[in-house]
Amino acid sequence: MEVSTTPPTAVSAPRARALYAGVFLVSMAMLVLEIALTRIFSFTIWYHFAYVTIGIALLGYGASGALLAVEPRLAGAVPGARLAAYAVGCGLAIVVALPVFAAVPFSPFDLARDPAHQIPSLLIYYAAATAPFFLAGLCIATALRQLADRVERLYCADLAGAGTGCVLVVFLIAGLGTPGAIVAAAVLVSAAGVCFARAGDRRGGLALTGAVVVALAGLGALRIAEFRPAPQKSLAPLLHDRANVRVSHTEWSPIFRTDVFGWVDEEITRAGGYAGWGGSVAWRDEAGVRGPKIRFITHDGDAGSPIYNFDGDLAKLDLFDHLVLKAPYVVLREPDVLVIGVGGGADILNAIVNHARHVTGIELDPVTYRQVKVDQAAFAGHLFDRPDVTVIVGEGRSALRRSTARYDLIQMSEVDTYSALSAGAYVMSESYLYTTDAIVDCLDHLTPDGLLSIVVVDQAGGAAGYPRHTMRLVTEYVEALRRRGIDDAEGRIAVVASSEPWPVVAVLLKNGVFTADETARLEAFAGRMDFPLWALPGRPLATPHAEYLRMPAAARPAYLARQDLLLTPTSDDSPFFFNFYRWRDLRRNLRAIDAGRTLATGPLLLLGMLLVSTVASALVIALPLWRRASRGAPATAGVTVFFLAIGLAFMLMEISLVQRLVLFLGYPTYALTVVLGTLLTSAGAGSMLSARLPGRPESRLLPLLATLAAVMLLDATMSAVVREFLGSPLLVRIGLTWALLLPFGLVAGMFFPTGIQLLRERQPALVPWAWGMNACASVAGTTLAVILAISVGFRAVTWIALGLYAAGVLALLGSARSARLPAR
Repeated sequence: MEVSTTPPTAVSAPRARALYAGVFLVSMAMLVLEIALTRIFSFTIWYHFAYVTIGIALLGYGASGALLAVEPRLAGAVPGARLAAYAVGCGLAIVVALPVFAAVPFSPFDLARDPAHQIPSLLIYYAAATAPFFLAGLCIATALRQLADRVERLYCADLAGAGTGCVLVVFLIAGLGTPGAIVAAAVLVSAAGVCFARAGDRRGGLALTGAVVVALAGLGALRIAEFRPAPQKSLAPLLHDRANVRVSHTEWSPIFRTDVFGWVDEEITRAGGYAGWGGSVAWRDEAGVRGPKIRFITHDGDAGSPIYNFDGDLAKLDLFDHLVLKAPYVVLREPDVLVIGVGGGADILNAIVNHARHVTGIELDPVTYRQVKVDQAAFAGHLFDRPDVTVIVGEGRSALRRSTARYDLIQMSEVDTYSALSAGAYVMSESYLYTTDAIVDCLDHLTPDGLLSIVVVDQAGGAAGYPRHTMRLVTEYVEALRRRGIDDAEGRIAVVASSEPWPVVAVLLKNGVFTADETARLEAFAGRMDFPLWALPGRPLATPHAEYLRMPAAARPAYLARQDLLLTPTSDDSPFFFNFYRWRDLRRNLRAIDAGRTLATGPLLLLGMLLVSTVASALVIALPLWRRASRGAPATAGVTVFFLAIGLAFMLMEISLVQRLVLFLGYPTYALTVVLGTLLTSAGAGSMLSARLPGRPESRLLPLLATLAAVMLLDATMSAVVREFLGSPLLVRIGLTWALLLPFGLVAGMFFPTGIQLLRERQPALVPWAWGMNACASVAGTTLAVILAISVGFRAVTWIALGLYAAGVLALLGSARSARLPAR
């Protein structure tokens, strides 16, 4: 925020403490709001667009600081009263935004198809989301003008509040639900108005009344705000069919919004689920009579998982004898099975029907586990209470790392969905269950002749589109084997598909070599079910999968480079499994690349988001400040480059670390809260320490850069820690994350105040401009970080950030030594 360069009005110690308390509450409330909005947008739009919320928050803060720099009268003659008004106004803006997000339909994937409706909706979303952060930013900026001589303490209150909000939001969402947490944020920021009023030597009665009004309005907003998922999500059409669909449970949590629903006439559901998709053609004629009834669970409005009706009679579940999901059980006899991603229990039922000795399941969502085990237990046949079934609640990779057991079969079925794939929505999502590193983890937990079976939805080739998902899985299987020193991939991989244009496909990887008998059994099963075989050991099939497996290992990289789609293996460093388009190809006619549906919507949307955020920050932050700065001495290129570079670099690191640590911490919300909380508090501590560093500001910049480079060399240590401690308890992983990020936050937090100190000595009029450039870069950096992570991986983003810090430091030092930036 802007630090005033004029002597501040004397503020007594009690009033200062009231200002500190108000700033603490404002910052805490805004972090609660920021993270809770990511949960709302995960449901109403898509999870990956949640990162835009960070950019919106920064845009609001930046616009308020810029406006206050241009119009100092906004601070008011009695700043305490003005601060109280801003705080209560912020609370009201939050309450108004809640029903706006619920009522305004916005589908980013329809922007190109229906711009007349989607662009106005986008602008409404931006305005509703930005307004609270703008008013909160006015609170912080005005308080800073009042306490310019005690800025270190105020920054401490600001960042301590933000760090507290990062922790508090998890408990608020768990206790109140996500919309309730947003109303709590409105009440908290309104309560800050009482503190601000007391700082202005007022009793705060009016502000207290405002806080009560906000609370009551918030309760009213919760009653009328009914959130709807994006139209591409599987839950969307069902929520519109009130006459036939019955929602039995809806619950927000820090992980998902979980919905459980069924149909009024459950007889019609017998042909649903795998009975209608992924089964043999012959079975579909029987499904309406012999298929079990189903209900569904969805996570964030998508990723639907069926709950099958089961009364203990396995004879009524002969559906599972006609599914692609049976493929691994054709090879194995009475296996010990691990299911990653239990959902409603379909894979567990499949294992039981196929005579598994024991089934261990891992389910990410505690709400889903509780629904199947308790609320839907009678319908599901008390599936989770069977003696041959054990279900663990936790993240799949982490739980697998904790286990010392070996399994005959590790099964993972459709943790993605058709609707999301067809929209291209998963392009920006980290998919840590689909990386080469994940496959290596699975192989390490298989018996010598065990199988890994990953079931995905794909395209059947030809007019239906290239089978990209299974081809990438095959390349990852081959790479995982290569890492283990195994070259005979062709004898270890089989691919079996259903017969739909968008088939359900089982991609099998054996820890040993398929025997002739096992291959014959798979071939006979596929023949009986009329399932196409896309790869089978010893069979010269005319498919890209079989062709890739047959060719020499040395020829495979060149083969992949020639393909129109990006099919190279993904890793934990760049876990974007569903990104199949090179950036350079986005300029081409994508129908020429993909004969099926065009799935490049995600990358195109990312570029659009980057453009929107850049233009918006330029208009509301840079332009007003430039007009003010142009009246005096203009900013040098070095000053502009420095503050742009460090703002962009810090945001690249922040977003990259959030994405990177999703795997380590298990849940996106936990990654966001822990990483943001650690970086904010440690950067605040670094900011305070910078004032105590010896020497002139310009003499400290190069040592700071060298220290930052040394800290960032610990990046390899972070990767090793993540690998080694992935299976540790959550509290241990949170503590390790804090320890790993603390050094970076401390050092990175020193650059901005050091640059400000240099400017205040030489050209104090440029302080607002410097702050504005930093904010502009931060806004654009939220989206650019995702683009770079998809393009070059997280580790490369780390070094790009270090290069930006170096470029900024050198640019500012060059300006400081020139005659254009004289010392006063």
